[in-house]
Amino acid sequence: MIHHEISKKTKESPRGIGFAEFLMFQLSERIKKNSQYSLRSFARDLEISPGNLSDLLRKRRNFSVKMVKKICTNLALSPVMSQKFITDVVSAPSTIGDEYNTSQISEDQFKIICDWRHFAILRLIGTVGFKADTAWIAKRLGSNVFIINECRDRLLRTGLLSIKGNVWTDFSEGKTSYLKSSETDNYIKTFLRSMLELSAESIDRDPVTDRNHTGMMVSLSKKSLPEAIELIKNFRRSLTALLEENNLKKEEVYYLEIGLFPITKKEMK
Repeated sequence: MIHHEISKKTKESPRGIGFAEFLMFQLSERIKKNSQYSLRSFARDLEISPGNLSDLLRKRRNFSVKMVKKICTNLALSPVMSQKFITDVVSAPSTIGDEYNTSQISEDQFKIICDWRHFAILRLIGTVGFKADTAWIAKRLGSNVFIINECRDRLLRTGLLSIKGNVWTDFSEGKTSYLKSSETDNYIKTFLRSMLELSAESIDRDPVTDRNHTGMMVSLSKKSLPEAIELIKNFRRSLTALLEENNLKKEEVYYLEIGLFPITKKEMK
């Protein structure tokens, strides 16, 4: 019953619940997706001790500003929601100062980085038969008009999109992520997770003639990683240029995904 109420409040207004309740909801949602997930797993992801997390969730101890900032960053919460939770748990908001506001990217930038639909809209502009109609765009991206309208307005406010009459112009210069800094790292992780989910959905939904999911397992020295990453970057840029600069008409928007990551765990010495 408690979980139901928290879930209902969070979906209706995430800002209408306390920080402890919000964290409880986040934990329960992760457990629903993965039965092996636990409070200890959550504490690991938040980079705090399980004991401290348990005390915070049970309200046996109070949150500090430093702790709230750290948790919000690791959860990739938006600047607005982060500031709200900081204000909630601090008795004197004036003690927060401007440091946190100035170190965070704007709300619009946060949402553009996290939500793949923004750059999908910009790429869709370059396809044949594009319609300057958010209902049409929503249908093409498998989304809803409300979300697409919000994305459009956000792109306009940040200058990545220009609309004059029925003419939409993309000013992103072909980039799919235009902000890279230590502050945006967790937001980019959110974007990458969403793209991996879309990739998994494509495996079940799309015929093999319309997609390509392949991989290769290799053994390597970690000293070779910088060179490998540089080769992947150059390949990605060369392939993108080849596909976008040819004279063929573009009908669809694709996402190029290349992953190079360890599947072995470090041996304990």
